Amino acid sequence: VGGERFKEISAAVEVTSPPTVNELYFWALQVSFYDENGQSSGGAHTGIQWYPDSSGSPLKAVNWGGYDGDGTVLSGTEPSLSPTPNDPNNQNTRLYSWSPNKQYKLRVYKLEESSGTWRAEITNISTGKTTVIRDLYGGGDWLGSPVVWSEVFAKCNNPSASVVWSNLKGVKSNGEAVSYNSTNVNYQTYSNGGCTNTNSISVSGGIKQTTNTTRTTPQGATLNF
Repeated sequence: VGGERFKEISAAVEVTSPPTVNELYFWALQVSFYDENGQSSGGAHTGIQWYPDSSGSPLKAVNWGGYDGDGTVLSGTEPSLSPTPNDPNNQNTRLYSWSPNKQYKLRVYKLEESSGTWRAEITNISTGKTTVIRDLYGGGDWLGSPVVWSEVFAKCNNPSASVVWSNLKGVKSNGEAVSYNSTNVNYQTYSNGGCTNTNSISVSGGIKQTTNTTRTTPQGATLNF
């Protein structure tokens, strides 16, 4: 769907096997911002985090941050959520008490009354409670190139953790609501710091990303769900 333009993009995330080590795990929906001419003004990512803490007990957090076309960190509004104790000035990452085995909807959309301002919100699907994470000044008119990913800073042989992505949806520039049931697989290479024992598979209604497991789905494969 990289060539399509959207008014909003959303996906549901569920941590099915939580991490156990004091390292950063970030499960995110990534989007790019485009103008009317198809030129990108940057991109951003929103999602939940297992956030390392100096106490040794990781925190649970949510993030909405990104970069412009030159790699400069995007500015945005002050989040209403509490900051993490170790990094109180971090505007992108704030405390959010997500729970394993529960689904959370991540949604990114443009504020209609503004120019190039993009809001990310998270909804606890079990309770129906929606929390605005913050607004980013990303520029552009449309969203595109959506990706869902797991960013893991743990060692490759640390205990396995997994997440399931589902309900991959968008609202196109013409207002048409669409759902997607396939995605292409991409792994970070070992030479660039990735692990050879991560894997993505199709599950009922979505895709599952797992660390420290046997890789059964090759790079570049298409997963249908």
